[in-house]
Amino acid sequence: MNDKLWQRNYWDRIIRNDKEYERIVEYIQNNPINWEQDSLNV
Repeated sequence: MNDKLWQRNYWDRIIRNDKEYERIVEYIQNNPINWEQDSLNV
């Protein structure tokens, strides 16, 4: 059984204001759309 709690190379980010929050929300919403164009998507 793997008892690790964190992913390797994982880091936390504190969202400090509304503008930063909105940018992150937009990234999360658009990320699946962008995957179609990603060079790692074979």
